[in-house]
Amino acid sequence: ILCDGMPVGVISVSDKGDGEYFIGCLCVLPEYQGRGIGSEAICHLRASRPNWRRMELVTPSDKIENISFYIKNGFEVCCTEMDGNVPVTKLFAEKKQ
Repeated sequence: ILCDGMPVGVISVSDKGDGEYFIGCLCVLPEYQGRGIGSEAICHLRASRPNWRRMELVTPSDKIENISFYIKNGFEVCCTEMDGNVPVTKLFAEKKQ
């Protein structure tokens, strides 16, 4: 993710097939957060994969700001479960038809 030509973040996505994608990582440097950069990355991801029908991700349950960010960007909470000894929240977004 670039801002004024400078790397300020990263997004990684796995294609699970049949229009399903898994967002493995979306990170923006703290000093660049709150500027809409992460939201723009989500918009770009959706636009660059016109066949998408569902996107999923997992984030630590104690990262309330992450969960709020994804909800603001059209994701819904699916469930909370344990990943080893870490509680994680699964979120998903489905394309509106």
